[in-house]
Amino acid sequence: MKIKCLVFFFCIELLLFSGEAAGLRKIKTGEKIPTGGVLSVFNEPGNKLILYVKSGDTKSVAFLKAVARTLESKQDILKEKTTLTLFLVDGVPSGTPPGGTDPRFTALLDALKIPSRVIPDGERAIYGELGVIIVPSLLFVDDQQTLHSLTAGLRSNLDMFLRENLQAMTAHKKSADVYLAAEVDRKDLKVAKLLNQAFKLMMNNNYELAASMYGKALEMNPKNIEAQLGAGYALLFMEKIDAALNHFTSLIPQARTDQSPTVQPQAAPDKQNKRVELGYLLCKALKSPDEETLTHLAQSALMEPNFFMVVCKAADILDQAGKHPLSSKVYQRAYHVLLRKVRRSKLK
Repeated sequence: MKIKCLVFFFCIELLLFSGEAAGLRKIKTGEKIPTGGVLSVFNEPGNKLILYVKSGDTKSVAFLKAVARTLESKQDILKEKTTLTLFLVDGVPSGTPPGGTDPRFTALLDALKIPSRVIPDGERAIYGELGVIIVPSLLFVDDQQTLHSLTAGLRSNLDMFLRENLQAMTAHKKSADVYLAAEVDRKDLKVAKLLNQAFKLMMNNNYELAASMYGKALEMNPKNIEAQLGAGYALLFMEKIDAALNHFTSLIPQARTDQSPTVQPQAAPDKQNKRVELGYLLCKALKSPDEETLTHLAQSALMEPNFFMVVCKAADILDQAGKHPLSSKVYQRAYHVLLRKVRRSKLK
């Protein structure tokens, strides 16, 4: 029972302090790297990468390969904005493996396009002064000799961590939360997939299911303009005109009332305002197609870049109202928007 308790508390400690375990014992992010003693080998101008490895260790080789890929992908930044030196500190005990540093390391270093140095640390003096916990570990040290960030041990998406830390250091910015950034990217991809599915459903007149898809996209990103518009247009095509009108009106703060069909939004960019205005005017035209509403409807329809079926709907309303010159222009706009959508879909 006592052994089980010890194991339990050990696991709890790993969970609670795993973030600290991936750092250094003696130096924290934002602190200066000491310049004396064995660490004086790093006293060179410019940004530095200090990679602590162990010859013969496959994890260390894999880590250096990831570093090499990152440096290759960021050559444009390195050439224009910064000087960078890679210090490979080899902590293998003296005499092993035969011949010194693992030849796989030297081959990778020789292929790099930045200055690099191999520093033997068979006595583990640098290891102790830095307070390395995990091998391999990569220290990102900026041109002020400050520990900017650290990546320790092999992990999933290692390249992503290395790219983020390198780019942030060379731009003199704090590293972003890579996991959070990745989660945001995944969420954006899910929203994009929902919007694509919903749009195809709209094209096939399946408006109820499209409305459901747009609703899910709005739950994930309430400010997405395509989801906002799609949700309103799905209501409109389901002939729920009052609900659609309320929806579009709610998207524009201080929208004008029935006295004028022209919406004057205050909070959104102009292009988004015009797109929302089209939905508002369509609803107004379906309820009471007066002269002013129809004129503004034609103007807004000519600016819609995506929902070609909505532009076509506006053209139909104008045609039925006898506004043939205007409807002809709007029909042409619907055709151009549709053609652009088809071309884009073929390129994907």
